[in-house]
Amino acid sequence: MDIHRLQQALTVEAERGFANLQGKQERFANFLGRSLQAVPPTWDERDRRRAETLVQQYAQYESLELTARQGLVANTRRLLYDVRRQEIVSDSSPPPQPAIAAKATHPGKLDTPLQYLEGVGPRLGEKLTRLGLHTVQDLLEYFPRDHVDYSRRVPIAELVDGQTATVVASIQRFTCFTSPKNQNLTIVEILLRDRTGSLKLNRFSRANGTATGVGKSKKRNCIRWVLWWRRPAPSSGANLD
Repeated sequence: MDIHRLQQALTVEAERGFANLQGKQERFANFLGRSLQAVPPTWDERDRRRAETLVQQYAQYESLELTARQGLVANTRRLLYDVRRQEIVSDSSPPPQPAIAAKATHPGKLDTPLQYLEGVGPRLGEKLTRLGLHTVQDLLEYFPRDHVDYSRRVPIAELVDGQTATVVASIQRFTCFTSPKNQNLTIVEILLRDRTGSLKLNRFSRANGTATGVGKSKKRNCIRWVLWWRRPAPSSGANLD
């Protein structure tokens, strides 16, 4: 099994919006399902069961929602990463003890232990080991669980339930008041509007500084709001509440 080829297919599918791309001979889901059916006998039983589950899910890929497709691709990446990491660990010899000797013996090799890289050292190397990262190869194949593109701006009327998106809008109303039922709870309400509709944001802050419901963080004078919202009924236009 060519794990690198499978990882490339997963990357392209994610970059193209999880559209079940058509390859030269077959579609993405068929290719992944067929490949995961032919796992090598060297895989352990747990990973083989994981592959079998993924094969069943890829058979239904065409009917899955976008979020389900994203999760399936992420789970496949994790499986391939775990298998590749086990192969590297089992095939590699014990790392040399002296750091100087290790650098001289493995200059620029992918199986070089991370702790011997310049700027890493034993302390940071131990933290990386807890993440399952032992070698340079591990680090190169430590793929992110998901990718969120905050540069993709979406009009309010085109927001899709369950997807993360960036909205650029004007503040139409801002109110801040103490909850009449709980004096330790402060509620902030903001009404945003763009050319397609409006969006209401709520933030609940307690006296001890904690927040629930909607959170925000400041970075470079920008405020990013993370929120939950209810998709409007078709008859209500673009207004959200």
